[in-house]
Amino acid sequence: MSQGRAEDTTSAITAVFCDTGIFINYVNQEWERDHTTELLENHSCDIVVSETVKEEFESVTDRREDVYMDLLGFILEEKGDIEEFSPSTTLQGNDHSHIQGIQFELASEDRREVARRLRRFGKKFSKRAEKVTDSLIDEVFYAAPPFMLSFDLQKVIENENDSVIVAEAADWTNEGGSGYFATLDKGDLLELSDAINGVIREEFIPDAVLHIVSPDIISGPSASESKPADQN
Repeated sequence: MSQGRAEDTTSAITAVFCDTGIFINYVNQEWERDHTTELLENHSCDIVVSETVKEEFESVTDRREDVYMDLLGFILEEKGDIEEFSPSTTLQGNDHSHIQGIQFELASEDRREVARRLRRFGKKFSKRAEKVTDSLIDEVFYAAPPFMLSFDLQKVIENENDSVIVAEAADWTNEGGSGYFATLDKGDLLELSDAINGVIREEFIPDAVLHIVSPDIISGPSASESKPADQN
């Protein structure tokens, strides 16, 4: 487990364990501010995930692709306002707020422009999702954290999936990882770093540190060009 010495200098970071939200932000740039392209495409450190993160990303993208197709069909075939759209796919997690945000943004636009924009986004979304799994993830770490760690983390992390992923990031760190865990989840993870590390230290060593950071801490103007940005 990282103890906060050499790896505290971001230029020395060789790898970073990424939360699912990092990749969701990357594929949803049509609707969300981009916080992750610099890290995923331009930085020199390896991008590491667990099986849980990879499977969760694939599940979210598959589900949302179905919703986008439903929404496009509604725009092309139905006469109701876009606010009346209700997807046939069962929404989970942050899907509700994401879809509602799209509906709100598109509500005042011409239906033909909405259809054109959704088609364009759908193609970009699929291409970016494929790129994540095919080339942007450098390592899938097969985590085996202490059995009780994720349960103990739920004392401070409200979301069960988040507690599992943090436990896996801690295990990766304990097995020689850099100790850096990138996430966009401010309220549930970034702001609870001290409490999370308190739980982790009970399972590993007393001075263990999991550096829970936003992606901009890892990326920046000094990033290496060993991972060039997509030119297409």
